[in-house]
Amino acid sequence: CPMEKVPQDKIASPRQPSFWRSPWILMMAAMALLIALSFLVGRSDRLRLSPEDEAQLLALARQQLEASVAGMGEITVSPDALGSELLQPRAAFVTIYVHDEMRGCMIDRFEPHESLYQNVLRNTILAARADDRFASITEAELEDTYIEVSVIDRLRKAEFSSPEELLIRITPFEEGVILRLGSEIATFLPLS
Repeated sequence: CPMEKVPQDKIASPRQPSFWRSPWILMMAAMALLIALSFLVGRSDRLRLSPEDEAQLLALARQQLEASVAGMGEITVSPDALGSELLQPRAAFVTIYVHDEMRGCMIDRFEPHESLYQNVLRNTILAARADDRFASITEAELEDTYIEVSVIDRLRKAEFSSPEELLIRITPFEEGVILRLGSEIATFLPLS
């Protein structure tokens, strides 16, 4: 009897993608960087949550998703019960998948402005209900849903004179890029 795949929530972490994805993403980013002001997201010395903090953060995100789908607001959390890293000011993307297809991805701000756990709760609600690209997550979809949290580390402005120069300065699979052109913003997160 084949085993059934069970969706599993996770904290995004770098991995090596299949060989064809990396050059394609880097080439697309390089072309866009010719016309955009960019910022680098993350570094190899970025925040690393303990397994306990990861589990706690993902459990909160799951509880928040279930509450949001049920039409409730933000869940109540006692900060005293949380690990210290979850209380630090951070920003995070929350991405929700149903049957391995993205169904919502949100970040409210790139700059840290509230504790990590609060930001994940807020962005879980936004990803489940406010991502205009997708229909809201439904109760029937919950058992096939998993959540990925990508914690944003410090941002630094990238000074470069060519796409090649910028690509040399980026650590593949560890740094993302925020592209800005006027009021438009695009983000390339490290692959996870």
